Amino acid sequence: MSPSGDDLRWQLYMLARGSIFLLLLGVGCGQHPTASSESNPLRIVSLTPSLTRMIIDLGLGDAIVGVGSFETRVPAHAKIISHHPEIDIESLLVLRPTHVFMLRQSAIPGTRLRLLAKKGRFCFQAYPYPVSIDQITLPLIGPLAEDETVLLGHALSRTKEAQQLAAAIKQQLEQLRDLTATTSRPRVLMAFALDPIMASGPGTVNDELLEIAGGVNAAANATVSAPVYDRESLLAIVPDIILLLMPDAAPLTENDHRLAPLRGLPVPAVEQKCIVLINDPEVLLPGTQLPRIARQFVRAIHPELADQIQPDGPEQAP
Repeated sequence: MSPSGDDLRWQLYMLARGSIFLLLLGVGCGQHPTASSESNPLRIVSLTPSLTRMIIDLGLGDAIVGVGSFETRVPAHAKIISHHPEIDIESLLVLRPTHVFMLRQSAIPGTRLRLLAKKGRFCFQAYPYPVSIDQITLPLIGPLAEDETVLLGHALSRTKEAQQLAAAIKQQLEQLRDLTATTSRPRVLMAFALDPIMASGPGTVNDELLEIAGGVNAAANATVSAPVYDRESLLAIVPDIILLLMPDAAPLTENDHRLAPLRGLPVPAVEQKCIVLINDPEVLLPGTQLPRIARQFVRAIHPELADQIQPDGPEQAP
């Protein structure tokens, strides 16, 4: 039996509805209408340094056209279009991005970007902020709690590379854990500011990284993740080693004025001059470069193991 005119019109209507629905599904990413092609190349805006690092490690650094103001390594051709938590939406749209990525640190910019994504302007994904080493690789291999969130590798057609990157991070960190498993474990204060003295406390990525590197967090009993110490409270935690985690800081000198808050303290780290500066530009970044930072931790805490650790290249990650 041949369909009537009304039946044909109904079928065409349902087909059109289905096409629109599929198009809207693509707004999240994966089947996004602005996916990369020869005529429509990738144009990525990354609003979080750790995601920028991941995108570069996936081999797509040249596709980054916009970044946030806190970037540690801005590609030469990229524009700064955000000053946390504000995002210059007009400047972002001028860049004609195909993809916009960020971590979920601020709801308001994310809401505005999500609305633009629903209008088909670009693919937008916001990933959870990592509070542990396991969560570092969530954008790469998951698991992600939200069904609509698409993994970074899938969104950028780099699924295999994302899996390989996540595996390399895990493997290298486990190798360092095995290397330090039988070593002595000194008490280490990880300070990222000296005026006042602020340190990485419990429940942080650095806390986990220190355990892998063969140290015990001197700030482990703090009630907050970034405790502040004065001279008296430093006497109570008795650090054997102090790591200064200060991105791009100048090397320490004999009478460095920055060490004034520590000078003369009767604790092993000061008396035995076990104060080590780690000034890697990405030392405070919870991203894919963690194995490189962990190696620097091990060299500082256990210099006797230095010969057993691979050297770091300037662009090496992980």
